[in-house]
Amino acid sequence: MEKKSIYKNGLLLLITFHLLNIFQWLELNIWPMGKDYFWHMNWAHYMGQNLEKAFTFRNLFFISTDYPVLYYWISIALTRLGGTFQAAFLSSTVFFCILLLSTYGIGSQLKNRQTGFIAAYLCSLFPIVYSSSIEFNLAIATAAMVSSSIYFLLKTQNFSHRIYSVIAGIALGLALLTRQFVILFIAGPLLILILSAYFKSKKGDISAQLMISNLVIFSMTAFLIAGYFYLNKEIYPNMIRRMHIIGQVSDLNILSSAHLLFYMKALWSQIGGIGVTCLLLSSLHFKSFRKQARNILLSWIIPPLLIFTFIFLKYEEYTISYLPAISIIIALAINEIKHPWIQKIIGVSIFIISMCFYFKNF
Repeated sequence: MEKKSIYKNGLLLLITFHLLNIFQWLELNIWPMGKDYFWHMNWAHYMGQNLEKAFTFRNLFFISTDYPVLYYWISIALTRLGGTFQAAFLSSTVFFCILLLSTYGIGSQLKNRQTGFIAAYLCSLFPIVYSSSIEFNLAIATAAMVSSSIYFLLKTQNFSHRIYSVIAGIALGLALLTRQFVILFIAGPLLILILSAYFKSKKGDISAQLMISNLVIFSMTAFLIAGYFYLNKEIYPNMIRRMHIIGQVSDLNILSSAHLLFYMKALWSQIGGIGVTCLLLSSLHFKSFRKQARNILLSWIIPPLLIFTFIFLKYEEYTISYLPAISIIIALAINEIKHPWIQKIIGVSIFIISMCFYFKNF
């Protein structure tokens, strides 16, 4: 119990540390940053006005065919609670906290609480993650809801737990209301867990009837939350059109090195040089991870990476949702080191270097 409380208290201190820095930054800056933040602020404002005029399903679930509405719900709620539109600037902060809690939870489920804490710490100090925590856009929200969905899917214990199957369905439904492409990050881990549940039911480890009923409940719960938005046919032509827009890569040849290597190169700015170095060294230990951990992490990273690579519209923020998986890989590798003193040296080194970069760049 003592060790458990150490990591939980450590997570609380980590979140408090980031919140203090975020609040200090917001005191010094009237406007938030972020790609398309002006449009997101306008849509949140217009949605709030529409809901005041008429609280209908249409006004609650639609403001733009470009994006779902969860981020705008949070923004409106914060504006009402804070009594000023500037309170909405904390929207990404709310999701940042969810991201750290979820990353901690996934690491704990895949290995132990030490792994969860290290993963949450590393993820919080990836440059694109902490910079997104003060931006008014959907990047950090997407990563947070993907991670929370995967965490609660793991808590279902191969769909043998009824309550967590319902909660996982709620998490998936809310994730789908964050951004349309979240399913690319969740589908892999979900398929792995469904297959695991199937094989366990074949062995008699869990009831096949219970597993199927929980899977149906999970799916129906997600549909009840997000279905109204996705039944609108207007969003699909717009999604297809946006895939062919030119983003950070202007080359019209999708097979060019600029396209094929974009997200691999983006890792350097997303997680920093120290992060890339740790990831490369951690890959040497990947085979020693538990089979479930390997499958979950690979299915979380590889499918979206491949799909985004072959879509014209490219932005670094699109793959932020698999960065928690990368932090968990590094944390698992650190946990595999057998000598405690080597673990401590590596941990202290990463702590000092990452903090130096954090205060230099924040």
